[in-house]
Amino acid sequence: IITRKAIGFMAGQKQKPFFLYYNPHDIHVPRTPHERFAGKSGYGLRGDALLELDWCVGQLLQALDSLKLTSNT
Repeated sequence: IITRKAIGFMAGQKQKPFFLYYNPHDIHVPRTPHERFAGKSGYGLRGDALLELDWCVGQLLQALDSLKLTSNT
């Protein structure tokens, strides 16, 4: 949800400078990775949470590319 909202924010603000503070829960205890990532890393809950965080950051970078904001970020 946080990633989806961040992407929506970037899309809505792309015509002007903006600041986005992205603060996901993934690295904090208790670690609660989404079921899509649970048990996938082979390194327990911490690894699964980091796998999810990596995916989320990838989604943000992909959105920046598709919004043509990568070169000015």
